[in-house]
Amino acid sequence: MKRFSTAVAGSVLLALLVGITGCSDEDPEVEEGCLGLFGIVGESTGLDDDKCNRACDCPDEEWQAPEYDAAFVEELRQWTLVDEMQVPDEDPYVDESFQLPPRDGYCGVVIEDFGDRTYSLQTFATADELEEAGARLTHQEACGLCSTLEDLATYIEHTELTEPVRECGMQGVFNGEEVQLDCIEELGFSRSCAQIWSWNTTNTREECMSICMQYMNEPHNEPDGSLNECLQCDEDKSGEVFQAVAGRTRRNSGLPSAICRPCADLFRMSHLQVVEETE
Repeated sequence: MKRFSTAVAGSVLLALLVGITGCSDEDPEVEEGCLGLFGIVGESTGLDDDKCNRACDCPDEEWQAPEYDAAFVEELRQWTLVDEMQVPDEDPYVDESFQLPPRDGYCGVVIEDFGDRTYSLQTFATADELEEAGARLTHQEACGLCSTLEDLATYIEHTELTEPVRECGMQGVFNGEEVQLDCIEELGFSRSCAQIWSWNTTNTREECMSICMQYMNEPHNEPDGSLNECLQCDEDKSGEVFQAVAGRTRRNSGLPSAICRPCADLFRMSHLQVVEETE
């Protein structure tokens, strides 16, 4: 429940982002024909690895999600976004004037300076435009508050965020929203990403409290692979705003988590391509 959270060679290398299967407008990466459930089975998942794993059976290939080590995560954290993210002034879940930003496109990392390890983020209409601009894909759909490399590192590092974010939400109940926000940021998120996670946490708490209290210690997935009722409530009541504002999700970044998701919803990509400094 959101609302209650290899080695890289050389100092001038950025382990990034591309390696998509079929990067063209005519060959979309999310395919309804992909079969199976995608995720990392653990104590909280509720499924066996014969029902959910890091592989998806797709029409053109059996796709296996890459694995990323601690050195890769540390490399991502060495890079700095040059422009601050524009966080909404008000909580989009309660701001009646808030309009969802468009989600179409591809979010690309544009290297500003290899020596200083700085970059910017830009949304491109098509994958071809992204490649022509020399950018590196970091996720499908438009850039948002969680599109930074810092947030990518956190999503890779924490395959299970339900419990830690839930604990931050409980701190928010007793100590206020600022404490909740700080707690989520301490998980490794950028401040901007932590903010939409915090707003999402509060909204889910208000909308789904009675349901989620019943499923506090239940597995994330039901035996048939569907989400438990608490996580489904979070998806229904908070998911649309979160996904549009956050930009990056695990599903549109090709990353598995302890919550198993249909392979048909997955954007298949790798973040392993290493980019060298060019003239």
